[in-house]
Amino acid sequence: DFLDYLKQGNYKVLFVSSPSAVDSKDIEEYSYIFDVIKSYGFDCLDFNTNEMYSELNLDFDNDFYDSRHLNLYGMLKYTDYLSEYLNNNYNLPDRRNNENYSEWKEAYEEFSEFRNEYISKLKGTWES
Repeated sequence: DFLDYLKQGNYKVLFVSSPSAVDSKDIEEYSYIFDVIKSYGFDCLDFNTNEMYSELNLDFDNDFYDSRHLNLYGMLKYTDYLSEYLNNNYNLPDRRNNENYSEWKEAYEEFSEFRNEYISKLKGTWES
């Protein structure tokens, strides 16, 4: 069992449910799964609650590509919150200047360029 393996290995793990439009069946399933995970002593972060939708200021009309996927605006809200949560709750080392992780920096730079171009295009359509 995966959870037994993680517990025996003394791993510190955070299980995350990313934001999406959920129905009552989904909520029931997530609740059950998170209860099992928590019973093993692991942390869970469920972004599919009214509290989290409000905390992130998610707008289903403007922040979702479709009912299950965030668009760029929703993704920025989500990743900003998640990165802040990780920084505040976990002792993660800063590897930005570590050459062994240079690919991460390159991927971030590519993403930033894509994001900025996308936002510029959207601004252009709004101003037209």
